[in-house]
Amino acid sequence: INPEPLAELIDIFQIGDGEEKILEIIDNLIKHTKLSKKEKLQELAKVETLYIPRYYTPVYDTDNKLISYNCSLENKVVKKAVVMPNQKNYPFKPLVPQIEIAHNRIALEIMRGCCRGCRFCQAGFYYRPIRERSVEDIIEQAEKACESTGYNEMTLLSLSTSDYSNVNKLISSLYKKYLNTPINVSFPSIRAETFTEEIADVAGMGRISSFTFAPEAGSDRLRAIINKPIKMEAITKVLDIILPRGWKNIKLYYMIGLPFETDEDIMAMAKMINEISKYTKSYGRINIHVSISPFNPKPHTPFQWAKQATLEELQHKVDILIKNVWKKNVRLDWRNPEVSVIEAIFARGGRELSAALVEGFKNGIRFDGWYEHFDYNKWMEVFKTCAIDTDYILRERDDREFMPWDIIDIGITKEYLLSEWHKSRELSYTKDCREGCNICGLEKEYNCASLLTKKEEYEPFANLLNTEMPKMTNKADAPPPHKQHLPKFRIKFKRLSDSRFMSQRDIIRFLERGINRDKIEIFYTRGFHPIPDFSFSHPLSFGFTSETEFADVIMKEGYSGNIESDMQKLFGEIIELVEVKRIDKKIQSLMSFLNYNKYDITIPEQELEYFKEKIKTFDDASTIIVRRKRKKGKIKEFNLKPFIEEMKIVENSLSIGINYIDSQSVRMSEIFELVFGISNEKYYSYHINKIASGNLQSDGELISPMEII
Repeated sequence: INPEPLAELIDIFQIGDGEEKILEIIDNLIKHTKLSKKEKLQELAKVETLYIPRYYTPVYDTDNKLISYNCSLENKVVKKAVVMPNQKNYPFKPLVPQIEIAHNRIALEIMRGCCRGCRFCQAGFYYRPIRERSVEDIIEQAEKACESTGYNEMTLLSLSTSDYSNVNKLISSLYKKYLNTPINVSFPSIRAETFTEEIADVAGMGRISSFTFAPEAGSDRLRAIINKPIKMEAITKVLDIILPRGWKNIKLYYMIGLPFETDEDIMAMAKMINEISKYTKSYGRINIHVSISPFNPKPHTPFQWAKQATLEELQHKVDILIKNVWKKNVRLDWRNPEVSVIEAIFARGGRELSAALVEGFKNGIRFDGWYEHFDYNKWMEVFKTCAIDTDYILRERDDREFMPWDIIDIGITKEYLLSEWHKSRELSYTKDCREGCNICGLEKEYNCASLLTKKEEYEPFANLLNTEMPKMTNKADAPPPHKQHLPKFRIKFKRLSDSRFMSQRDIIRFLERGINRDKIEIFYTRGFHPIPDFSFSHPLSFGFTSETEFADVIMKEGYSGNIESDMQKLFGEIIELVEVKRIDKKIQSLMSFLNYNKYDITIPEQELEYFKEKIKTFDDASTIIVRRKRKKGKIKEFNLKPFIEEMKIVENSLSIGINYIDSQSVRMSEIFELVFGISNEKYYSYHINKIASGNLQSDGELISPMEII
């Protein structure tokens, strides 16, 4: 949306929605394979949504301030691409990673864009016009994605889910379809003023975690400035709905450094937080997490003319909050104002910042997203070296000033944004787009009202949410069947090389998705988050393979399937089924029965003598002390020697047998570090394979868990 800071580093920017334009770009490149790079770019320049910086030359005045661009193209302004909801653009078979990722669920985009017009929100303006998908299309994607992935959670994705015209019809349909199944639906973005008891009841059928409010500002005056008319009464109304239904965690999002903000506005924020905290007291211990973000004026918003608050101003506002917010059940945290200032520089700057990025890279600036790597002073040195006036970039802009991003047309006129900027000074609200067109510029090309879905009738929630709903909600109060009468099996399997870097939790999630996907009749645990009733042997260490893993699984009452066939289907290509036995008597659990594991470690030929010498030193030692850091910094010390049953070189492999003593054992990484002097960096380069596991008898016999059934 402001590509200029990267203009010297990128050949082509696609502006706007990319699902369809990326195909046009690929087709163009395929069609012109034999052309030179220069000729290919000339062809691509004909696409009106592509910004190609080499055809735009910045023009500066005598004070070296940007005043325009010289463009060698016929189309000088780049137009934002707008894609209408099209079912072919949504994945019915999305890729499913084997390890955990941040958004580990099915994402159902229900609409694109926002009708509210909050003046600070870049996304709200950039993604206009608002475009809604039909309920039927969303349900079809949900159904097919569940079938193909096995995910047990889906999220309704949009900038403001509760503003979707048919939100009641949609959630009624989804929950009717997935009621009493392991599949939950979550709502990442719901506005307090549009939240209802019906939505709360349906949301409560899944996992109840936290509820988020985003008042953004603490006073009515400041909320008028930013065009976010949320009242305290709307928040307390939602609290009255959700707290009796079991929500115990409340998140509040605010901004500081907004245009025309005063200390009185910050005091009003503190007062509002305290009132919310006080209001929740009658519902027991409610945790309130308040997150404070410094505001950045963004391009293509009414606040693009505003100044960025200084570090001193931002810290002053944080200090006021720290001093005036109650601490009993409120956790207050804030984003580093220094990070915010750097972000504002890159959000509002021009092409000169490309040189700063290169210079910063040369000076070792890396991973700024992690606080321990971020160095504000180093960045300021870079800007100084590159002769970049950051104060000029962060200042308030003149109404008539040419902006670095004025070459990008997002469909909203600059005149409209400017009128909103002036209305913010006047504390004047602008109505919701759906209440009548505000003439922002998009109406010239789009009939915005036609892009919304027509409201449809839906089955009343009362038919779904009857008096038994609380029991259905937490799935914990229903009487569990007697597990001893359910079919139970013990499984032996191998962990193959493709699962080396999957944790035990990753394996459990992998199996859970397979169970959902293939509709395998496994019994689920009780509780707020039911999971398949699998119990495993000791977790395999990260990076290992194994010939001998075990699990006990309980199937549903009346299970009549083929257990071997079901397990083969479930394990796929990363786990290999070895053996299955039905358990018809009471036996020891895997964790209490297993007391010994044996590993085979491949050693490079040139390192064999080194390992032999270290083993001899180990054999001669009486004690080798392991120091393991516990919680709160405490150090636990114990002798490693009793845990090692055997350690020897067999041909080109290291064989190690490890005991469990009182359910405790030693880590292979500790053995490598203390016995062989090999740290984690090299430790993971060795192929470590578990080859035996069982109960080691005093006479040296190893009994497998499969033998006691």
